[in-house]
Amino acid sequence: MTESEPMDGEETRLFLGSMTPTPLGRVQVAGYIQNTWRRCTWPMRLLGIYAIVYVTDGTGRFRDALDHDQEILPGDLIVLFPDVAHSYGPKPGGHWSEVYAHFDGPAFELWRQAGLLDPAMPVHRMLPVERWQGELEAVLKNGQANTEAGQMIMASRLLALLTQMLTANGSGGQPQWLQTACALLNADFNQPCPLENIAQAAGLTYHTFRRLFEQATGLAPAQYRFARRMEAAFSLLLMTQLPLRDIAERLNFNDESHFSNRFQWYTGVRPSRYRHEGRRGSLPLPADSMKPENALFAGSTPEDFE
Repeated sequence: MTESEPMDGEETRLFLGSMTPTPLGRVQVAGYIQNTWRRCTWPMRLLGIYAIVYVTDGTGRFRDALDHDQEILPGDLIVLFPDVAHSYGPKPGGHWSEVYAHFDGPAFELWRQAGLLDPAMPVHRMLPVERWQGELEAVLKNGQANTEAGQMIMASRLLALLTQMLTANGSGGQPQWLQTACALLNADFNQPCPLENIAQAAGLTYHTFRRLFEQATGLAPAQYRFARRMEAAFSLLLMTQLPLRDIAERLNFNDESHFSNRFQWYTGVRPSRYRHEGRRGSLPLPADSMKPENALFAGSTPEDFE
């Protein structure tokens, strides 16, 4: 059985198939596949054309030659690039459904040069599924795609929709990998947080993750998490009656002494004084002494964030 043949239980609906070139670009093929069982291909393949795959149901995995390795869920939009080898599909024994389109042309190359189509960010979370599936199908179901004018209209509409999708990802333009990483770094402060696991969840290698995260936030991932733990400490000190040893445990410090030392290193005061002065309305941290986090962490070592 070849990869293009349907498998048991699979339903394929072709929206269009056209090789009509235009000065703007073209959508060569588009359609909907329901309940495909095709697994990730190995070795990775080069498609030689741009493509999008919007998963509407089921789960799977995506990998590419740029070290992305990411779980795929309903609502994930995968963007494939002509020159980046990739592999994707349902997990063994599973299935998914997808809307897909293959396209190429000068306009899409310009979008890539402008950074809208970025190989560093191949997966985008797009919810709700019903909305984006409907909008994609409305663009791709074009009965005039076999004419040059029809192809130009479709390419223009697809560009407009991709612009909307790739800039409307829910967090002020943050890419999905960064949203995932920040959410995990802000969670479960009472547990260890291996950065290798965060990188894997974000679909990146550890070294790529550290580099891109610092470029995006100005902080190393460990610094970012430590700052969030300190913010949680501020709230617990001012809003609860918890003893320092309990706060230390909730924030995954070794003991009360470890917590107090790290808190003083970060703020300049002991947590007991911060709590006392804060409840009196006179925090011992004048506004002009607070530095941006990246400056505050200057000269720090990894041990400072444990």
